[in-house]
Amino acid sequence: RGPFGDVIVNWTVANAAVDVSPTEGAVLFRENDTMATFTLYSIPDDIPEGNETFTVALAIYGEGRLAADDTEAQLTILQNDDPIAFMMSLVTTNEGDSLAIRVVRNGQAVDTATVSYVLSLQSATSDDVTLISSEEVIFTAGLREADILLNITDDDIPELAERLTIELVNTTGDAVIVSPSTVTIEITENDDPYGVFLFNVTSLNVMEITGINE
Repeated sequence: RGPFGDVIVNWTVANAAVDVSPTEGAVLFRENDTMATFTLYSIPDDIPEGNETFTVALAIYGEGRLAADDTEAQLTILQNDDPIAFMMSLVTTNEGDSLAIRVVRNGQAVDTATVSYVLSLQSATSDDVTLISSEEVIFTAGLREADILLNITDDDIPELAERLTIELVNTTGDAVIVSPSTVTIEITENDDPYGVFLFNVTSLNVMEITGINE
């Protein structure tokens, strides 16, 4: 209202040190000024969060006074950083199986997001598995589940249990990787790795040994 003189109006954002910057400051009203602005920034992180609301309050020290109302404003940072993870951390399978390893996205899922992954053979070999999917999982807007597809080779080679892993490594869009970010796939032992035991003949005729009298 009154436009006379210079007035400094201070402002603070309560309990927002890790989410908003800056959290305090001041604006200067020169004589005849009726409006001033200041800028707040949300601090980016990789933490899945729901809506967060903070109170911005005004204060005057010196000339001038605050209005009875409208000296506080609410700042809301919308839900962000949709978490992406595997549905499970261990999958047990057999030779000849086809697998669909489920990756899930929680949160709002309103935009497209992608996640890349790396397949590591561990004790398995490249002959044991065939990757069917591309090396990037795409979540279109609204999509919350997607699969990584692979086939386990069926061969006649005796093998002990073997392991391979798939690890989520990078995202694009409003998404972050959370635990479990690695799934271990265990191929059970197969093709009789300890051998098959049997008689080499199944019928044998023998004569009784006659005792010798002296």
